[in-house]
Amino acid sequence: MKDIMKNYLLSLMKTHENLSLGECMHLSGVSALFIEEIMSELIEEGLVYFDNSYHLNVDARCTLTISLFRNSNRVHMFYRIYNIVDKINVERDIIKKYINIEDIYDIIDTALSQYESIQVIGISLPGIIEESRVISTGINELENINLYGLLNRRYTQRILVENDVNTAAVGFYRSSPQYKNLAILFQPAVSYAGIGLVYDGHLIKGKSNLAGEAQYLPLAFTKPPLSLLQSREGFEELLMKYIQSIMAMTNPEAIGICCYAVRSYDRIIDRLKKIFPKEKDLPLFIQLDNLKDYILIGLNAMCKEKEKD
Repeated sequence: MKDIMKNYLLSLMKTHENLSLGECMHLSGVSALFIEEIMSELIEEGLVYFDNSYHLNVDARCTLTISLFRNSNRVHMFYRIYNIVDKINVERDIIKKYINIEDIYDIIDTALSQYESIQVIGISLPGIIEESRVISTGINELENINLYGLLNRRYTQRILVENDVNTAAVGFYRSSPQYKNLAILFQPAVSYAGIGLVYDGHLIKGKSNLAGEAQYLPLAFTKPPLSLLQSREGFEELLMKYIQSIMAMTNPEAIGICCYAVRSYDRIIDRLKKIFPKEKDLPLFIQLDNLKDYILIGLNAMCKEKEKD
């Protein structure tokens, strides 16, 4: 009961600049004695301070989110520090031709020197996260290393390592709360597609994190998938087959599509209408210019959940 009320009061304080004891009693429906007991514990934990009324210490618990991705011949290391109310305190993009684990350590060490209150460190990157190892990633320097294990041994904070399209799907869901079932389809210019699936508000990852790995779908194409990346028609064929698969599996309300080679979905929709004759079967197609914001929003949300474990 006490933990539930703690979380409830903290959630109230995220939307109120300050709360008096009377307001806490009115909003929660519990006694002044119980409120004071809980607030005393929250003050001791550093989450709340009292100055004629109760205030949330917004920097008491922060998360560090790092998105790694390769673009052409460069690797981007984009990171943000979020506070307890999801405000961005720090945002920076580091670009290098090559990276190694020391570059990740440098980001984390710098962030921790600025914000000792960081509770969770989350990293997203392309590839499959299998038993704490990163495989099939587009960042060769991090291929097949136990990234989680290395970070977990070096830092006391909780560590989260996740596929970038999965985190983007969570961020897309958090940014579009009107949809409970949705997907993200990311088709890069030179590699296999990634699919992130959210069903009934929950990310679908599967037993070994293979859910959404489009390269394993048993689809028939006119050419090998990577060969289709030479023309717009090839990209359209890939997107159409992947969307058809997503619709058949989860029947989402919306699909966010990030594919720089295709900017109009009219021809894809016309082909899908011949397969799915009911207009209501088709999802809303949303063009996404990039996934960076969705990745970091989703990663922050997943870090907040990790903090509760």
